[in-house]
Amino acid sequence: MRVNTLEDYQIRIASAEDNEEIIELLKETALWILSQAINQWQYLLDGGEDKEIKEAVYEKKTR
Repeated sequence: MRVNTLEDYQIRIASAEDNEEIIELLKETALWILSQAINQWQYLLDGGEDKEIKEAVYEKKTR
C-alpha cells in the first residue's frame, strides 16, 4: 500500500481554471465517504453546491 506524502502534491491557492478538477475531487471524495457508510457530504453529489464552490475559488476563500 502506497502512502501519500506532501511531497506528492503541489499546494497553492486555486484559480478558476481549477474549478472542474476541484468539483470532481470533492464529488469523488463524497462518493468514497458514502461507500464507507458515513453520512456526510452527500449534498455535493447532486451539483447543488457547484456554483458556491466556483464562487469561493473566484473569491480566494478556499484556504
